Amino acid sequence: KKYDEGHSITLFTSRGTLSGSDWVEFTEKQVNGWGIKYHELKLGKPAYDLFIDDRAINNEEWYNQEGISMNILLAVCGSMAIGPNLISMLRDIDYVNKIVGIDIDLENPGRFLVDTFHQAPKTNNKSYINFVKNICKIEEVDVILCTSTQNSLIPLKKHEKEFNDLGVLIPGTNLDDLLIANDKGSMLKKLSSLKIKCPDYCIPKTKRDFDYFIDKHNEVVVKPRISSGSRGFKILEKKYVNDNQNIFDKLNNSPKMNSDEYKKIIVKNNNLSDIVMMERLYGQDYSIYSLADKGNPLVTIPFKRLNSKEGISLKSEVDMNIDVID
Repeated sequence: KKYDEGHSITLFTSRGTLSGSDWVEFTEKQVNGWGIKYHELKLGKPAYDLFIDDRAINNEEWYNQEGISMNILLAVCGSMAIGPNLISMLRDIDYVNKIVGIDIDLENPGRFLVDTFHQAPKTNNKSYINFVKNICKIEEVDVILCTSTQNSLIPLKKHEKEFNDLGVLIPGTNLDDLLIANDKGSMLKKLSSLKIKCPDYCIPKTKRDFDYFIDKHNEVVVKPRISSGSRGFKILEKKYVNDNQNIFDKLNNSPKMNSDEYKKIIVKNNNLSDIVMMERLYGQDYSIYSLADKGNPLVTIPFKRLNSKEGISLKSEVDMNIDVID
């Protein structure tokens, strides 16, 4: 707005001031990706705790002047992996006026961190969508943020137009791409078609497919095609023995399993095509957080997963590795 009104816009950042790192190229790429209009970008801003300037304005004061305010509905606010951290971050945003939480669990920790909480029906309940729409009206919600792809984002995205008609936005990938991303088998097929390197994988249709892939690799990772966290995660070895020590040793939390035993269980329950098999890769495990607009990455933050349990990273380290980001 100020740019279009003819003002001269200079972006001034302290990136690299303390570390001495050169963030020029990265920052230019980032702000241009955000679509920010500006005339000049300057790095080297001094690091400070309090900045006093007769031309400066506090961002909270500016939001108030511009009348910027937002009510957020957090769907599945009790998610241990995301909920509390997301609520904490929202508290630091000056224009967030109110945080509303919904969850099926009445005793989830997130309910005690939000401003108002409503217990929700399960997402497969016919009343779920109308329940959320009603909460949006009562609480004057502007944006719905989802902490679970399977248990909130996909069900709500299927009714996105109904929420948009209420003036409520649901940020996130479009539904078609979301359904692909949520299915690990479909996602690997899509990535392969885009010539993006992937581990060798197989979506077995028959026992022969399963056996062929096991024989091809020493160790095979298997997961349900649709699942969250580490649910159903196993490492299969043809010669692995589930002996007494493996079963009763308290220190043994290994997900390893004999491939033939696993196959018997899967085939018995007719779930063979519901899994995806992948070669096991060794090396640094990463989680990549990325915010994109129509495929254009705005923010990408790689995390080294240093200690994880049940799919949740208990200890991680930001690693702004350009090779990983690109």
